[in-house]
Amino acid sequence: MRADPKRSTCIVCCCCWTSFRRWEKLDVFESALAYIAGYGMKAYLICQDVQQLYKSYTNYESIISNCHVRVAYAPNKVETAEWMSKMTGIATVVKEQVSTSGKRFGMVLEQVSRSYQEVQRPLMTADEIMRLPGPKKDAKGDILEPGEMLVFVAGQPVIRGRQILYFLDPTFSERSKIPPPANRQGAPTARGAPGTAAGE
Repeated sequence: MRADPKRSTCIVCCCCWTSFRRWEKLDVFESALAYIAGYGMKAYLICQDVQQLYKSYTNYESIISNCHVRVAYAPNKVETAEWMSKMTGIATVVKEQVSTSGKRFGMVLEQVSRSYQEVQRPLMTADEIMRLPGPKKDAKGDILEPGEMLVFVAGQPVIRGRQILYFLDPTFSERSKIPPPANRQGAPTARGAPGTAAGE
C-alpha cells in the first residue's frame, strides 16, 4: 500500500492494541510507528503504566515520541505521576507575604508590610494528578458519571477534561451499533479460510 498525495480521499486504518505490554518487545513496530501515518494508518495503543513500556523498550524508547495524542488517567505510581507532572509544564503564580510588628498584647499593630513575588510551580503536581477523580460506579460496577483525564496533544497546552461515556452519548451510541461489514467472497476471515464465516 502506498500513500498517494493526489487522492482526494484516503482510507485510514486504525490499529487498536489493548494491553500493548503483553506483546513484549516488537522492534519492527517501534521503528515503523514513525512512518505508518504516511500510509494512512493510525495506532491506538493502550498501556496500564509507562513503567510497563520502559520494561520492554527501556527508557530510550521512541514509541511515546511518535504518539501525537496521549491520554492519561489518574496513575497509581508516584513515578508515573511525576512524569505526567513534568509533561503538564510550569506555571507562574503570585505569592503574597505578610509581616507584622508591634506589641504582643497591643490593640493595633504598629507596622504591617506586604510583599509580592512571582514563583514557579508545576501546572499540576504529582499528588494533584494522582487525585484526579475517577468514574463513579454503582454497587453493580456500572459507570454512572465519567471521570477526569489529561490529554496531551503535540504543540498544544495540556487539556484537563472529562471522559465521554459513549453509551450515554446519542452520537457515539449510534456509532457503536453499526454492524461490521459483510464478508466478501474470497476475503480472509477470522479463521483465515477464504470465503467462510467465523464459527463454521
